[in-house]
Amino acid sequence: MIMQHFFHASRSAFSILFLATPTFAQDVLAQPLMSEPYAAENAQTAMDEIKLRWDAAQQEQQDRFAAFSGDYNDFVRSDPILQNVTWPYEACTDLISLIPPPLDGWGVRSDAPFTQNPIEDKRAEFGLVTFDADVPTNDPAFFGSEDSVSISLSASVDNVVLWNMMYGEPTMRESMYVPGPYNYPVSNMDGSVLFGDVLVRISATDETNAQLYLETMIGCAIAGGMIAEGIDVTTLRDQP
Repeated sequence: MIMQHFFHASRSAFSILFLATPTFAQDVLAQPLMSEPYAAENAQTAMDEIKLRWDAAQQEQQDRFAAFSGDYNDFVRSDPILQNVTWPYEACTDLISLIPPPLDGWGVRSDAPFTQNPIEDKRAEFGLVTFDADVPTNDPAFFGSEDSVSISLSASVDNVVLWNMMYGEPTMRESMYVPGPYNYPVSNMDGSVLFGDVLVRISATDETNAQLYLETMIGCAIAGGMIAEGIDVTTLRDQP
């Protein structure tokens, strides 16, 4: 469940601002699910932008709360739960470019820059979330409708060495890998996939969603030539 960053200051701490600011009626009945759509260069710059938007949104919440005359428990946040951000995703060439944008109906948590590890050139963990849009955010059932996907990426020469030991030996290849989307080999032990030297693991609350993102990433990796050593490119399909 998304962390609720409520304000710890007492109402008396806002008394000066409250007296100087016209009181609004409650102007939000339910916290918005999604932000307005916007674009970033890649997942790394998206997280930078999300942080800036979070900081601005928290200032707005403080201003709204200071001007709110109702009971604290009745205050409704106006900042979105998810960020509707996207970025170009056509030909992946490195770890950062491999991180996919949210699919339709999915988003990045607004507090993700504070709850996820930073995206680095050699390592990243990235989470994506969706909720049932037909359930209002103020409905007790809302958070129970959550589905999430977590993508772990690491770039290392060691990944290639281990891959060559297993995939490079025909008997081990046959026993340890199965054809995935585009006929790309996927580990049948943990579902991991190697693109160049980048090892990717995807976990999800629903395996169907994990497969959707895996399919998206494999297609981008093939388009960008990020194919693990030893894979015969002629065996890869043009379609998932």
